[in-house]
This record gives sequence, structure tokens and C-alpha cells, in this order.
Amino acid sequence: REQLAMFFLLPMTKTMIIQPKECGPHLRQTIENKLHREVQGTMGVNFCHIVAVKNIDKIGKGKIQDETGCASFTIKYTAFVFRPIKNQVVDTIVNGITGDGIFCQIGPAEILVGKESVPEEFTFDEPTKTFSSHNGYRIQKGDILRVKIEGISPSGIGMFATATIKDDFLGAIGMDGKWI
Repeated sequence: REQLAMFFLLPMTKTMIIQPKECGPHLRQTIENKLHREVQGTMGVNFCHIVAVKNIDKIGKGKIQDETGCASFTIKYTAFVFRPIKNQVVDTIVNGITGDGIFCQIGPAEILVGKESVPEEFTFDEPTKTFSSHNGYRIQKGDILRVKIEGISPSGIGMFATATIKDDFLGAIGMDGKWI
């Protein structure tokens, strides 16, 4: 895995329960379909979001549960996952702005650039819901914002991150790819 890759392949394991009525000549396909449905789009280990199941590496032998008659299978698979990493620089889209800071989105991650992580020359303008500077630069909803991730934590079925735009080459990016 590359040191600062946001997307990477990760070996994973999951135990699945299969109902007796699902056992039959197409058991392997049933297990594969159920695995895809249950894990894709969910949070995995280490604060990663499972984008897709790349391949199923091994389906263990099923064990019948005495109480239910269901079969339990341990599946080893490789998942394509998304996880921003601390100190990584990413381009995001501004979803909203409040007096507390700038809310951005990248994939399933919601990112907050707190007001203390915005350069001092920018101030919050309540009527327009923007951060603007004394020299006319403005950050508003819909802008592309280059941020540096400072922290990550799980949040429901997604993840939440904090970020800064105080370092060099961070902040709003114009449509021509230049910083404003």
C-alpha cells in the first residue's frame, strides 16, 4: 500500500450466516451476493469505507448452528477501500459554511475546517454564508477547497475528519486550477 494513498486494497474477513432455505446448488453465488450486499458502502476496520469487494479469496467450510439450522461461513476477501490519512492533502467540495467553519465532502467523509483552521485574513460573513478576505477573495458553497487532513473518526455509516487550510498551497481553487 502506498504511504499516502486514499484508496487501497485491504484483505478482510467476515463471518456470514446463511439460512437453510438459501443452501442449495447455488450456495457459492448466494454467499458472494450476500457479502457484496452486506459490506459494500459500509465502514470497515481502521476507519475505512468499503467501496467494493474486489475478489473473494476463500470461503471456509460451513458450520451448522444447532439451535437454528443456519450455516455459518467465514469468508476472506479483498476489499477496495477509501480512507483519508492524517496529513494528507485532498481536494474537497464545500457543502456549507457557518460561523463555526467550512463543511466539505470527499466521498463518504464529511470534513470540517474549523474557523481556527482558516487563515486570519478571512472572516465569516453571516448574510452571504461565506468566508471572505480583505483583498476580495471569497470561499463559498460549491467551491473546490484544497485541505490538509488533521484527524479522522467514524461517524455513523461514514467518517468525519477535521482539516486545515492554513498551510501553503491550501484553500480555494478556481476553475482554472489556480488558487484564489
